[in-house]
Amino acid sequence: MLFYTITNFIADSIFNGTFAITICLFIVKLFKIELFKINKPALVKAVNTVLLLGANIYLVTYLAEIFTAYYSGGEYEQYTFTNRLFGSYWWATLALLVRSILLPQILWIGKFRKSFIATIVILSFWVLINIFSMMPFGAMEILREFKVSMGYFEGLVIYIVILAVVYFILNRKKLIESKYTFTGS
Repeated sequence: MLFYTITNFIADSIFNGTFAITICLFIVKLFKIELFKINKPALVKAVNTVLLLGANIYLVTYLAEIFTAYYSGGEYEQYTFTNRLFGSYWWATLALLVRSILLPQILWIGKFRKSFIATIVILSFWVLINIFSMMPFGAMEILREFKVSMGYFEGLVIYIVILAVVYFILNRKKLIESKYTFTGS
């Protein structure tokens, strides 16, 4: 249970943080704002790499959940998992799996990982599927879920740390070259 909670929190933080940073990057691209000493292609690649990491964390979490439900021997847990996949809301589970796991897997292709449009498409599907999968529960539940998922300060801090680490790893060659070409004043 602790494994599922921690991994789900990290993956949710990654998706919510990617949503927030994508809005910021979209504004930067729209108004052609020049960011001081930030390599925008490396930043987009870092955002997409972190998004792929979040999708793979979801994949491991769901595989662990399937393994636990199947081998637990508990009737309630097996029934709950079977009902989630084959019950009356099977389409919501399928939508969740598509938006969280299957769609971001296109980022394994390097051309898509360097594309800002791929990020926008994945997050657009993520938001739309979140909204439409909540429709049976009513508008107030949608607003509550959006408020709760966007309100985690800790998740945003985790995302910023992960994104910074990936950005500096992807940009390390340029940073090393700039260290030796600096002339000073």
